[in-house]
Amino acid sequence: RDIDAGVLPSYTETFRPVAMSDEQEAVYRQMSSTLRSYLKAALAKGNNTLTGVVTNALLAWPDCCFQAEQVYWRSNNQVLFETGAVFGEDELSPKEADMLELVQEQLAKGRRCLVYSTYTDSRDTTSRLQAILKRHGIHAAVMRASVTIYFMQTGYNVYSLMQASRRSWRIGQREPVEVYFAGYMDTAQQICLELMGQKIAVAQSTSGDMPDTGLDILNQAEDSVEVQLAKRLVERPN
Repeated sequence: RDIDAGVLPSYTETFRPVAMSDEQEAVYRQMSSTLRSYLKAALAKGNNTLTGVVTNALLAWPDCCFQAEQVYWRSNNQVLFETGAVFGEDELSPKEADMLELVQEQLAKGRRCLVYSTYTDSRDTTSRLQAILKRHGIHAAVMRASVTIYFMQTGYNVYSLMQASRRSWRIGQREPVEVYFAGYMDTAQQICLELMGQKIAVAQSTSGDMPDTGLDILNQAEDSVEVQLAKRLVERPN
């Protein structure tokens, strides 16, 4: 806002909706119905210990279903849901295929790409993404403290996301900056992106900026994103 026009290149954000595969969607529906039933029952008893377990599992699984999953409720010493891997080591999930397509398009234009993932520990998606890119002849390195152009996930922190999405839009950048947010439709990921869009719009309006984020297309509220997500999951019909 404080830099003269013409100093920075153009900056655009785009939401990329991704449909799950049939098998992926079937397992997700079963997982979602099961976990939300447990969550509703726990909340009805005033027990909030399951909230994070359910929201994190439903957000992460669609991107991490290349490995087996066990949803464990530690405070109750109970396994709530188990499933095997949906995608093999050499199979691409729909979002991975979307990411690869976009990266190949941009590289063909002589552009460089950054891909951001929040899952780096027990659900390490970065090594898998690196292997996918290398398998398709693309030189890729994992920079574990880096940020992005293509968001595989966003996390809950609005200000971290706003900073990350604009990290490449700086003095010295000559090419237009394009930012893409990918999310599986009709899942907890879509709800999370909607809520992040709402929070970003509020943050921008209070700082004097008009909302122009790519997630504003999903902006359809004053708890945290995680709490709002849990509420939305509980309210959804099975």
